[in-house]
Order: sequence, then structure tokens, then C-alpha cells
Amino acid sequence: MTDNRQKPIDFTEIASLLWGERKFIIKTCVVVLVFAIVYAFSLPRTYTVGVTLAPEASNSSLTGSIGALADMAGLGFGGATGDAIYPEIYPELIGSKEFLVDLFPTPVTSLNGDIQTTLYDYQRKHQKIAWWMYSVVWAKKFVKWVKGEPANAGNGAAGINPFMLTKEQSSIADAVKANIMCTVDKKTGVITLRYTAQDPLVAATMVNVIKDKLQEHIVEYRTCKARNDLKYFEALCDEARADYVKSQEIFAAFSDSHKGAMLQSVAMQMSRLENDVMLAQQNYSQASQQLQLTRAKLQENTPAFAVLSGASVPLKPSAPRRLFILLAFAMLGAVGASAYVYIKKQMQK
Repeated sequence: MTDNRQKPIDFTEIASLLWGERKFIIKTCVVVLVFAIVYAFSLPRTYTVGVTLAPEASNSSLTGSIGALADMAGLGFGGATGDAIYPEIYPELIGSKEFLVDLFPTPVTSLNGDIQTTLYDYQRKHQKIAWWMYSVVWAKKFVKWVKGEPANAGNGAAGINPFMLTKEQSSIADAVKANIMCTVDKKTGVITLRYTAQDPLVAATMVNVIKDKLQEHIVEYRTCKARNDLKYFEALCDEARADYVKSQEIFAAFSDSHKGAMLQSVAMQMSRLENDVMLAQQNYSQASQQLQLTRAKLQENTPAFAVLSGASVPLKPSAPRRLFILLAFAMLGAVGASAYVYIKKQMQK
């Protein structure tokens, strides 16, 4: 009867086999390490800079005070205070084409001062690539030449329409997007922004610009309705004041021209004009109250951000992690060579 039970693995035999083929394994590791060194040192260095922001918490007490004053004056602003821009969608906002194109004209300077250009031209002309990627670049240029496509002369960062981007502009926008990282802590609401570039000064510059533009977008949205209301009530207040002044002038002119008159019709007209002045004064006073409340609402809706951790020019690159790459390749070479020796031995049995 045949015994189909598997034999236990003899680790002593495997160790002896590998020790006998140690020269082959070491040679394989050396060859793999040479390739790893070429690979690791061919990758361009990149630097990552981050900032941490804490958005202002909603001031419910101030909102309640303004609402109470408005109710007392009979000038309710309505109870809807919902905000469509939540911190969780800040990454989507930063990744939008409009936001990315708005970054293109940003002036950037390299740490050594050799490069002084816009972000658009920096991404287009001043990016280092690994030597093996040049074949891909040349192949793309050759295909464009065969198809008769015009060379990308580029019109700079000005005049770019985010609604209709060219292939080159879209690829640059995607490259900028890939360099940006935005995370939001759902528990604390803390926003972390990071930017990666091949120059440390460019990375620090861009993360500050992105921080400022994100704040501008949020403030613009949060105060959009309040600013429109302010313009409306300013015009309304000016109109009410003009009506009040005009009614005073009419009343004064009529009173001066009919001074000492005892006619009943004159008395009735004086009464009407006086009522018009009082009504205009009441309208002007109400419009002034509305204007003041709208200004307070604008101030209350304007968010503030506390910078918990600012940007600074990094001294060391964040990538590539060359030591990790070398160790990983060395381990991969040793494991691969050992597996080859063991499988080859098993096939010979």
C-alpha cells in the first residue's frame, strides 16, 4: 500500500542546501543590489512640507444674540443657517480644476535661485525624471511629430480656461493635484495640508499659497449671502435717508411758505407732510437697524483659522527612501535566489 502522507519539511536539509549554494546566492544579491543602487539614485528627490489648521468653531452664542436682536426689532433673518461646505469635502475643493488652475500663476523660486518662474512653467519645464523615462518622452514627441500635431508652445499660466483645458494643461493640473494632500480629522476638525515638490523652497511656498487660497474660498462662500445682504441694505438705507431728507425739505418749504395761514386746507396739508416726515424717519431708522444687524451677521459668518503648525523649508528629502529600497531589493534577491535553488533541487529528485 502506497503511503501518500506528506513528509515533514527538513529545515536542516534546506539550510545545508542553501549553504552549499551560498556563492550563487551572494552573487545574485550583489547583482540585484547594483540594479537597486542604479534605480534608487536615478529617482529624483522630492520634499514634502505640511501645515496644520484649526478652523474656528461655530459661535452659537453670538448667533443667538444677533437672532434675538433681529426678532426684537422685527427683522428676522430666517432660521436656515446650513453650510454646504463641510470640512470633509475640502479635499474635493482643492482637487477641483478651478482651484488647481488658480494656482498656475503662483510665482515660485528654487532654493538656489536658479529657477524663478510660475508654478505652471515649473511643472512644465523644470521637472527631473529618471533616465529610463526619457524613452517615453521621446516616444511621445515622435508620435506627435508623425501625427503632425503642433509642439506645445504654451501660453503661460495666464488666460487658461478651466472649463476647456488642453491635454498639456490637464496633465499639469493632474500633476499639481497629485502633489497636494489634504486630510481632515473628523473628530477634531483639524485640517492638514501637504505639498510635495522637487525643490524644498517651492514645496514650502506652495503649501502656504494653498492654505491662503483655501481660506479665501471658504470665507468667500461663507460670507457670500451676508455680503449680498449688506449691499442690499446699504442701498436701502441710502434710499430711506434720501427720502427722509426730501420729506423734511418739503415740509420745511411748505411750512415757510404758509407761515401764519389760518386756512383749514393748509393745516391738513401740514399734517400730511408731518406724517410723511415721521414715516420716512421710521423707515430710515428701521433700515439703519437692518444695516447694523447685517454687518454683525457678516462679521459672525466670517470664519477664522488658527495655524497650529506652520510651513518651513525642509532640510532633508521625503523621498526616495534609498536605504529602504536597497534593503528591500537585497531581501528580494536573497529570497528569490534561495527559492530558485530549492525548487531546482526538488525538480532534480
